[in-house]
Amino acid sequence: MTEIQKITKYSLLLYAIGGFIFAFLYLAITDIFLYDLTDWPFNDPFYPRAFGGTLLVLGIVALLGYFKKEWEHLKLTYELSLMWLAIILILNILELAIPNPAYSAIAMGNTVFNTVILAVFLAIGIYCYIKQRG
Repeated sequence: MTEIQKITKYSLLLYAIGGFIFAFLYLAITDIFLYDLTDWPFNDPFYPRAFGGTLLVLGIVALLGYFKKEWEHLKLTYELSLMWLAIILILNILELAIPNPAYSAIAMGNTVFNTVILAVFLAIGIYCYIKQRG
């Protein structure tokens, strides 16, 4: 059995914090975050909350993974997190690449900001995964 490296544990803590922050934004203050702060052009009462719920689950799982001792107990969860980050990053890049006149500059700026965060999280995760496999 392989012990989980400290850097991998720190990445899980980072994932948990990020997941909880964005879950709060999408679940607790949905209307303020989406329509007032980011000027999101679409009014959908369900999807943002479902996305927030997904982020909450991923945050909880990352926090639980932080307390695991063996890499073998965490590996599948970590891989799932990396796949989720990769897919959402691709979707964000597509959102930026395909022009939509309904998006305001603030909404696009928010997507750019989120894309940068996702890219950093994914890069950290891949680095940790490679080091962990070692």
